[in-house]
Amino acid sequence: MKRGMRRCFVPSRYRCDLHNRLQVLSQGTRTVDEYYKEMELLLIRAQIREDDESKMTRFLHGLNAEISDFVEMFPYNTLQDLLDQARRTERSIRQEWRNQSSSGRSNAAPWHRMQQTTTFVGACS
Repeated sequence: MKRGMRRCFVPSRYRCDLHNRLQVLSQGTRTVDEYYKEMELLLIRAQIREDDESKMTRFLHGLNAEISDFVEMFPYNTLQDLLDQARRTERSIRQEWRNQSSSGRSNAAPWHRMQQTTTFVGACS
């Protein structure tokens, strides 16, 4: 029944579009938590089941460079370990940014830089 309803009411491009969005997903100006929730939501909507190692790789790849470079220096065994370390790193960077901005050194958070638009041409037609 569910499949029949989906076939009738969900456009055929929807699943392909979800895969494309997931492929190019990056943190950008989102917080670590917002980025993680978006990734999980896209995986659920696209009906993709990944093991934790694949999710960790996907998550780490999409993090901003300032966070991912720092997180990679520490050991992590689970997705939750990786997420916790990314949150701690983000808080540390944010605190450092606040300290610098109060002393007049910087006006923008490091991850609020211009994002280049990436167009992904998928195999779906």
